[in-house]
Amino acid sequence: MKKKVIAAVLVIALLACCVAALAACNKNEGERKTEIVYLGDSIAEGILGASPLGLRHEYAYANVIGRRNDYTYYNHSVSGHLTKDLRAILENTDLDYDRARGLLLHVGEADIIHISILGNDVLQDRVDGAFEKEPVTMHNIILEAAKEEPEYTSIDRVLNGYTADGVTTAGSVENIKAIVDALRRLNPDALIIFQSVYNPIMDVDTPLIKQETRDALTAAGFEITLDSLHRLGDLLIERLNSALTTVLATEGYENSFVIADGHAAFNAVYNADPSRAEGLIYPDGIHPSNEGHAVLADLTQGILEERGLADKGSALQEYKTMRKNVLVNYFAESGADVAAASAAIDGAADCAAVTKAFFDATRGVTPDYSEINGDFASRDTRTVDSDISFKIDWDKTSIGVLPEGIDALLPMAIASTTSGVTLRADGTISIELRLSSMVSGFLGNYGGLAGLIGGLDLTFLDTYLTPIMPGFDFDDILASLELAEAALGVKFVADVPEAELNAFLEGLAALLKSAIYPETGSADVTELAIPDGLGLVIESTYTLKEVAYPDGTTYTAICLTPSDPDTQPYLVFSLYENEYGEQTLNAMVDFVKLSLTLIERV
Repeated sequence: MKKKVIAAVLVIALLACCVAALAACNKNEGERKTEIVYLGDSIAEGILGASPLGLRHEYAYANVIGRRNDYTYYNHSVSGHLTKDLRAILENTDLDYDRARGLLLHVGEADIIHISILGNDVLQDRVDGAFEKEPVTMHNIILEAAKEEPEYTSIDRVLNGYTADGVTTAGSVENIKAIVDALRRLNPDALIIFQSVYNPIMDVDTPLIKQETRDALTAAGFEITLDSLHRLGDLLIERLNSALTTVLATEGYENSFVIADGHAAFNAVYNADPSRAEGLIYPDGIHPSNEGHAVLADLTQGILEERGLADKGSALQEYKTMRKNVLVNYFAESGADVAAASAAIDGAADCAAVTKAFFDATRGVTPDYSEINGDFASRDTRTVDSDISFKIDWDKTSIGVLPEGIDALLPMAIASTTSGVTLRADGTISIELRLSSMVSGFLGNYGGLAGLIGGLDLTFLDTYLTPIMPGFDFDDILASLELAEAALGVKFVADVPEAELNAFLEGLAALLKSAIYPETGSADVTELAIPDGLGLVIESTYTLKEVAYPDGTTYTAICLTPSDPDTQPYLVFSLYENEYGEQTLNAMVDFVKLSLTLIERV
């Protein structure tokens, strides 16, 4: 159990880097703009896919569509969500959950509601509800579809619902109907767009088909090539996306939404140029890459222009400016031919041509993002009247992704006196997470950090760390951490001299590299003591904003900046007085199921 605590802390440290990058705020005042709200899963959320993460505002399709059309736009998508999860959110009208984030408020105001939600219903193994004793796995789904006469027993259970041992789990079709019903209750006038799931199999080594499944396919006489695997993926994706067409064919749901056919858009690229199609997928083999996000943005752009909700000419000009600014700000010293790429962009006849010109010029080139140039300024600069320091209220804080029981042990691992949030009257905010002195004692039971890290599976870092921070290098960890501070505003701190902290970080990097790359990594570090007061600090600026619901309920939001003033940050704190008159901060970070509550430190 203690080992899980330390592992959880390491995971939280990586998540802190993600949270640090997700800042943007605030709704435009004055003349009302067209408003679009994004709902769904990680594909829409854009945390995995945008690379580097600090440039999510330049690459995630939600931001691209919002910015080039000068919309007010809000992204309320949640990594990992299934159709049942989105249904639950929309059917939950409890404002104590929603608070300052304003999900229900934004849905009710929206002109356009864009949804990506269906993929996780089958692309992750299902062991929930009726599937607990009879799981639906990708292994079985793939083997069924690979038969000479394909079968879809497993996937159809998910789509149509399933009952086992008296437990019934609603299917995707039923959940989508309920999502549409809820959206219509909240907003009967908005255009609803469901984005269909694309086929992510663009490489023969796709992680969607694990080695066990490959072996079973080979034993069944299935020839494993890129084309054969891609065709197999098409069968599964077509069956999955049939949930959308089934709903539209149901009485009462005709024309209830429009489908943005992501499957067809990605396959069009694959059929024209398989090598380019491979670049549409993030290194994890599932999420869209920067270019994949752009293709999806261009797909939706066409629908919006057809519906008269976007102006083709102004959107094209703004998109050209956006992409040329990225070239100048982040690729000028990278080796890319910025002048030629800019000229190609200027000559583009539509957004899709801009996309191709930009990514043809930058494909495989590492950007210099050591200084993020958002060029955004909040229209609201209100701050607290005097500095306030908050500490974590562990009784009202939970992290759902951690193993059961770990929440109760986190207060012992996190130093309560030095961890928390500080709001300052000068408009700056510090979010601080420090380890307690007890952690070293925990580690002693496992041979110190070397013993712990040697027993952990850290290969996920190899998949995600470099895309999140291109140029990250375990061999020059201090330079990489300087990049993290400059680009994401996150840094390691400790109550020791800088040289001692740097020596620790170098040793930690060697241990991690050895664990991830055992054949090439080497670590002579046998004892690596954790420095006193080791922790992560996120430094940013913020602004206060009032969120008012139609029923008169109001909340004070704390939005991190700098920001695009036409949206809001991923992390929004609610600021209010609790029942004891204490100033209280509350935030929900859904992708890690974090419910964080902090109270004023006195």
